[in-house]
Amino acid sequence: MANNTNKKSIGALLKSKRFRYGSLSVVFTAVTLAFIIGINLVITALNASHIFSIDFTDQELYSISDETVEYLERLGDDFEITVHFCTARDRLEEYEETGFNYFRMVHELVLAFEEKFPDNIDVAYFDVTTDPKYVNDIKHYTQTTLNASNIIIEGKHHTRVLNFDAFFMVAESTGALYAFNGESKLVAAITQCSIKEPYSVIFTQGHGETVSKSLKGIFEDAGFNTLFLDLNSASEADLEEAFKTARIMVISNPQKDLVGYSKDDPNADDETDIINKFLEGNRSLMVFVDKSTPDLPNLREYLSTVWGLDYTPNDLLTDNSHSIGLDKNAILAQSAGATGSAASQLHIAFADDTDIKTVFDDAVKLTVGKSSNKAVTDVAFKTYSTAVDKAGVSGEYPVLAISTFMDYENNAAKYQYVALCGSTEFTSDASLTAQYGNREVIEAAARMMSTDRVSPDIDYKVFTDTALTLETGEAKTLSIIVIVVAPLIVLVLGVGVYIKRRHL
Repeated sequence: MANNTNKKSIGALLKSKRFRYGSLSVVFTAVTLAFIIGINLVITALNASHIFSIDFTDQELYSISDETVEYLERLGDDFEITVHFCTARDRLEEYEETGFNYFRMVHELVLAFEEKFPDNIDVAYFDVTTDPKYVNDIKHYTQTTLNASNIIIEGKHHTRVLNFDAFFMVAESTGALYAFNGESKLVAAITQCSIKEPYSVIFTQGHGETVSKSLKGIFEDAGFNTLFLDLNSASEADLEEAFKTARIMVISNPQKDLVGYSKDDPNADDETDIINKFLEGNRSLMVFVDKSTPDLPNLREYLSTVWGLDYTPNDLLTDNSHSIGLDKNAILAQSAGATGSAASQLHIAFADDTDIKTVFDDAVKLTVGKSSNKAVTDVAFKTYSTAVDKAGVSGEYPVLAISTFMDYENNAAKYQYVALCGSTEFTSDASLTAQYGNREVIEAAARMMSTDRVSPDIDYKVFTDTALTLETGEAKTLSIIVIVVAPLIVLVLGVGVYIKRRHL
């Protein structure tokens, strides 16, 4: 009797709506989870075996842009390149098969370039451990100790040695690779090896300056050589040699003033005279200061009097609405400058990506006025109206300004540019990442302040989306949604489900 009762109760349970709906939901959830896990296992196995080696990614890691093709073709007869891998091909392919994907990525990119330019690029392989003669021959030109992770770009005029990791961008905070910068890096190396006298960038020394690795790397990726020079101690011969190919001079985070006029040596050029002579060769100057930059009278007088640009020492700008996270010092800026002006060229790269942000951390207020040499002054980036200066006054303040002087030489327009940035953190390793638009601004400045001998603007391919960057105001709104609105929605849905089930 008891057994019959149990059978009836079980049968009734199986036929009940509560069991049917509940069991179906459990079964559906379990099947869905099993399917997802199975797909992940299959894809992981295929990826490990490199079956997915064909480039079907949205990033098109091994594609060569039209800009690159057009640019390299302009190099003409100087475009003769041999790319040497310092690892035998069979061993290189063994590395690739055992999971060294970054080897494969660089290798396939170089092979793609060879296929695209068969008359200009050859690829060669040797083993640094078994071919000492080859190593010594290459070392004679490069003056570099070679190892298996090196790639040698040998051109008609110069030779460059790179590492595999040079083709990738590394997150400063985690050390992880987050983007493939192969096309840009290879084009820069080809440019440097194909031009007899590549342009250079001078970073000044002797005033406590600091230069980030990323800033130096941007200029090198654009095809520039980089050198460091103390203008005060350099001889006239040193200056003359450095100025031959230099197009841009950078004064980054100076802590001491430029050396000025000396009554003990009245005929000697002071540093502002040297900078002025440099600029007369249709060259350009970039100056980066911030809240910690002291009052530097000689530098400020030169910039303000001759070029109409100045900074207010220690006048820190903050913004409680347009800044990164909860750091009111890491302010975000908006583009400025009249259409077609030199200032607008520094943010022209944002035309198709209006969401990209430029961050000016620990920035000081700039002033833009009239120049004595009739240069045209303009603001390239300014704060939002919610920014506040040291005195507590809110407004839109310049944080990056540029002064442009144009003259004619043999009926051709020649330009001199002087840019002043109110934040040295603007060019820090942390700020020159894919997360912000700072890198594009420096790249645009390099192109504008030079000629078409600078490598074209080539985007790096980001492996994964970078972390979401929220402005302070957006963060507050999101907090309200997460803390109040989302729980309220969950509560309403929960009550609805409970009431529905009570009536089953």
